[in-house]
Formats: sequence, C-alpha cells, structure tokens
Amino acid sequence: MSTFVHPRSCVRHPRAPQSSRQFTFATWNIRGLTSASKKQTLSIDCEHYNIDLACIQETKTTTQSEETLLTGHTLILMEQKETTHHGLGFVISPRLQSHILNYGRISDRVATMDLSLPTRSGNNNKCRIVNAYGPTSERAKENPKLVETFYDELNS
Repeated sequence: MSTFVHPRSCVRHPRAPQSSRQFTFATWNIRGLTSASKKQTLSIDCEHYNIDLACIQETKTTTQSEETLLTGHTLILMEQKETTHHGLGFVISPRLQSHILNYGRISDRVATMDLSLPTRSGNNNKCRIVNAYGPTSERAKENPKLVETFYDELNS
C-alpha cells in the first residue's frame, strides 16, 4: 500500500534542486504505519518529493521508537497512552537531522520538534514545529470537552 502525498501540497517540482537553507515541510494522515513496508514506502515518498520534515498523524502505533529507514530518513514515533487509533510521528531527511534540537510528546494528539535553522546571514533561528491531530467534528459534537482539552494541549 502506498502513502499518498497530494502533488499540489508540494511547493516546487519533486526533483528541483534544494538550497542548503531551503527546507520543505509536509504533514499528512497516513492511516496506519504498522508494517515495515509502509515505513519504507513513507521514506521513499519523502525522498521523491524532497520532504525534509514530515509530520505524520494516525500512525496507530503505541510505543515510542526511533529508526533509520532505507533512504536514510529518520522515523520518530511517539508513544500513545490513551488509545491505539491516534498516533503521531516525524520523518526527518538526512540533511535536516543535524538541525534537530529536541522533540517531545505533549499528548496522544500533540507533539513538538524544535529546530535550529540557518539564515542567510549565517546565524541560526530556533523554530518549533507542532504536530497536531485534532478530533473530528463528529467526535467534537459528541464530546465538547475533547475539543477543549485538545486546544489546552496546543497552548501548553
């Protein structure tokens, strides 16, 4: 099964050369990442579209892990404590790996990654990436407290 990245979600042509200061970020719901073949397909898709950092949701994995994939991308999966339906993670390209300061899980629905990115002047800017998997509108109607909790987690 192939991971789907919508072509319009990429700003530039998939094979366009990248500047050393230009990074491409993406996010998508992968609807499960429980097999080795799906993990490798994910890394191949990231390489094909020149994605340096992908925030992934709905991994359906429960334990925290970090592994290097076939393409050299690093896959970081966050622990889930409440359910096995959600799950967050990051896929990081080899050229962005040295810019990671730290990452962490706030909840089953919110995770962060701090980066130090180079600027044109030669300095570095700190940048926080927030990976969030919000409740669906149907779940929100059924349980308004779920939405309130989600936004509280985003603000923490």
